[in-house]
Amino acid sequence: MLPVTSCLHRNVSVIEAIYNPVFNRNFDENIIFTTHFTKIHFYMRTLITSFLIWLSFNPAFSQPGDVSKIPFYQLIEHLKISREALQSAAPHLPSPCRDFEKHLNAWIAKYPDEWHAFLKLPAVAAQEINWASYGVHEKYIPPRQEVLQQAHWQWFVAAKVPDEKRLKLFPHFPLAHGMKNTEENIKKYNTMVGIWMRLYPKEYQAFLNTPEIAALVPDRKGDVQLPYMPKFLGAPITSKRPVKKNTGNELMDEYNYQLALRYWTFLYDEAEYNRLYAKDYDFPPGFDVERFKINARAKIHELEKGSLGEDDLKRMASEPAKGNINWTNPNNKEE
Repeated sequence: MLPVTSCLHRNVSVIEAIYNPVFNRNFDENIIFTTHFTKIHFYMRTLITSFLIWLSFNPAFSQPGDVSKIPFYQLIEHLKISREALQSAAPHLPSPCRDFEKHLNAWIAKYPDEWHAFLKLPAVAAQEINWASYGVHEKYIPPRQEVLQQAHWQWFVAAKVPDEKRLKLFPHFPLAHGMKNTEENIKKYNTMVGIWMRLYPKEYQAFLNTPEIAALVPDRKGDVQLPYMPKFLGAPITSKRPVKKNTGNELMDEYNYQLALRYWTFLYDEAEYNRLYAKDYDFPPGFDVERFKINARAKIHELEKGSLGEDDLKRMASEPAKGNINWTNPNNKEE
């Protein structure tokens, strides 16, 4: 009898199956059975050919590694999840195979942390996915969460900006996946967005001008151009490199440290500023950057010498950051 099972496992072709040595024996000694054997050979060949053709069209018997017939992997391709991101979040995710759904749920049961990490991938978390249709057992399907009621996050979710575009245009935009819709979380996320706007103003402008988000604004005409001055100018620093403080408010401690670090490199380490931060900021036309640096360093020097009093500090703190202000001028007059 033809070993059909071995043919399937070894992916033997129809021709190989038909010309199995079983059919190639020498029947010269039994020539009388030649006619009967020919008929049997024909019927067996027809049966086996039909059976193998049926297998080739049956998804349940598709060859291992055939991603196109596994809905879960089709979803991964559709969301454009990179191999690196998938390997990092779910290193034990089963490869495409027969009974994939069975293996998928076994993986979730054995590696729940990987499943949760997979769900938190930005490309996945940004979508409303019917996991049951991809073979996930209902006990592993996460409960649907209400979207955080914060304007920028609601825009982002409604716009369904592809993750590839987000990473290109505004990679530092804070994500709120998994944040419950509470007043405390809304307040926290408002702070996160405010920090992002100030540290990455070009990203914020790109966010507002992304077509998917711009389409949500009625009667929108043209791109938004944000007039801004870099927020790090005037941050409290000394001539020594800033050190992060710990006041117990992690968000604000990090924000103030980043402002100080940008300002310090802007004044004292031009190479590092240009390498790390210059791409994120522009200055308005007519702003004399070099003159501002000279005056700002002179101001810091005076502060460290102790020659400026409290009134001077308050006055300078209330002044707009202009490139042509001489901070060492006691009358603070523009030249």
